[in-house]
Amino acid sequence: MSVLERFVTKDRMAHDDIHLMPDGIKEALCELRFEAGEISEIVIGRLADAPAWRGFSKTRLPGADLPPQIRALDPNAKFQPSFELRSVENPSIVVRIGGNVVSCHVIGKYPGWDHFYPLLKSTVDALKLAVSDTPVSRIGFRYINALTSKDHYVANAKALNLELKVGDKDVTDAFALNYRTRVTEEHICQLTVATPDYVTAPDPFDAYIDIDIFT
Repeated sequence: MSVLERFVTKDRMAHDDIHLMPDGIKEALCELRFEAGEISEIVIGRLADAPAWRGFSKTRLPGADLPPQIRALDPNAKFQPSFELRSVENPSIVVRIGGNVVSCHVIGKYPGWDHFYPLLKSTVDALKLAVSDTPVSRIGFRYINALTSKDHYVANAKALNLELKVGDKDVTDAFALNYRTRVTEEHICQLTVATPDYVTAPDPFDAYIDIDIFT
């Protein structure tokens, strides 16, 4: 069984009814990085024409202007998306595609796993259809949270189970922290915690928490 097949046949998350009210999630996304072995433009065209995304509006992203030579030499550029597809009926649903990457996003109010899972599965199905026998190099599953004092009783980063010091000086008032932990033999968690000084967001918040689980 391939990595993709194992990924989409896992049992759904239990206790979907247990969550913050209102939810602190501002964006949920799943990113698949792969080695296509074909011309990028062909892969992008197949993904853009996937039945699940027919009728989505299409926007060219800055990554589309990167020369193929740059993409081949720079691992970060290689996995930059070239186009964004957005649902016309539900603009919170977004798909981003490139020659070696595809990701699905729910931006804004999180609808819950039962609504996010079908989007995630349709993205996997579209990739399998666009590129046969695709070697997937990375699967990333990410939740971006913005917590507030009013909605979540988190007045600031100090209200979290967190204390950050440099020497004897407490710097928990203003910081951006990134660190990784290994969850299983196959999965790593990258966690970003930040105060408003370091993150630009459409709405005010008091603590930013970005959780990225990836293979």
